[in-house]
Amino acid sequence: MGPLRYAVTAVEVRGCLHLKTCATHAGRDGAGDPLIIVDPRHVDPGIFAGARTLSVAPEDGDAANTVRAGDTLLIAARHPALSDALAARAFTLAELDTSEFRKAEAALSCLSLIAMDAG
Repeated sequence: MGPLRYAVTAVEVRGCLHLKTCATHAGRDGAGDPLIIVDPRHVDPGIFAGARTLSVAPEDGDAANTVRAGDTLLIAARHPALSDALAARAFTLAELDTSEFRKAEAALSCLSLIAMDAG
């Protein structure tokens, strides 16, 4: 535990640009448990001890790259298996057509800017 009361763990990613490409925090599922969406080709799901993980299928490529906006989870529309799995866990979803951005190897986290209210 560091001076700001955070623990930091290095996470190795393989064959992808950055961590948000292959693992994102979806929020808490219907049971109240934190859920991490993971592409196991690029990151070991075991690194996220203490959270449930949902692995995406290899053919779903960028499906693990999601963005949480309030109570809604933004996901790429071309991943129906992920959409079904998240809906079954009581997530509110917004499925977005990101096909044009994918041509430039961009996904949802590449297209987002997190703003914080300075209060």
